[in-house]
Amino acid sequence: HFGNTAPVKRILINDMNANAARKALDGLRDNRAF
Repeated sequence: HFGNTAPVKRILINDMNANAARKALDGLRDNRAF
């Protein structure tokens, strides 16, 4: 929306503990999938 041309990734973190956050980081998805 702001002229960004850099790649964008999405992350969904459902739980705020460290293990869940690490698992979510392993599952980064390209924003074009949405």
